[in-house]
Amino acid sequence: MTEKPISHSVIISDLHLGSEYCHTETLSRFIDSLPDDAELILNGDVFDRYGFPLNESAQAIYDKILTRAESHPVTWLQGNHDKTLKRCLPATGAIKMQKQLILNDTILVEHGDRFERVLHYARPLTSVIYKCYLVWQRITGHRKHVAYYAKQWSFLYNGFCGYMKSNAIKAAKTANCTTIICGHSHHPEDITLNGIRYINTGAWTERPAFAVDVNGNDVALLKISHPRTLPTATPVQ
Repeated sequence: MTEKPISHSVIISDLHLGSEYCHTETLSRFIDSLPDDAELILNGDVFDRYGFPLNESAQAIYDKILTRAESHPVTWLQGNHDKTLKRCLPATGAIKMQKQLILNDTILVEHGDRFERVLHYARPLTSVIYKCYLVWQRITGHRKHVAYYAKQWSFLYNGFCGYMKSNAIKAAKTANCTTIICGHSHHPEDITLNGIRYINTGAWTERPAFAVDVNGNDVALLKISHPRTLPTATPVQ
């Protein structure tokens, strides 16, 4: 675990570069708009399928991240889609790879997959479901990210998100933090429970996308509905 004082950080997660559902135009403009003083924190699942070739637009995003890392701090927190990422990062160490961060002693930042073990233990079942999802897409031509279909089963999906949120809040309390910022579930949220603020940044495979802006002691979940600059992004109420 790494602890660091807050200056200015922008946190995004679940880009899923390489997926046809990643909104690369919005994401590209968002990265271009990042304030010069901001550290970029990539909170996991930046690649959709690590080791697979990226399409042109996804490669352009990755190149922008690498270029920014040459002159600005960039931290990459491991998600379940990019656990073996270290070996492909620049040898210069421009991008720091970690499992979690604590900002200013109060904000825990972690992708969130360890807060739910359902998908891990149910891997044989989820593999079958995923194959059925691919077949369904071919038959119907209805192309949506798999998370879209998961959300149609609202009872199960909400239970999954609630279980993850409960464990994340417990982890924040254990770390003596008052805020925890996660991704993983593709369910954007900003809620306070049992004295802990839980923020989830959703995913860039859906619209709107979200980011967290940490500036001093101010923490805001921002809705990125269109390719706008960060200052005009909309805080979530």
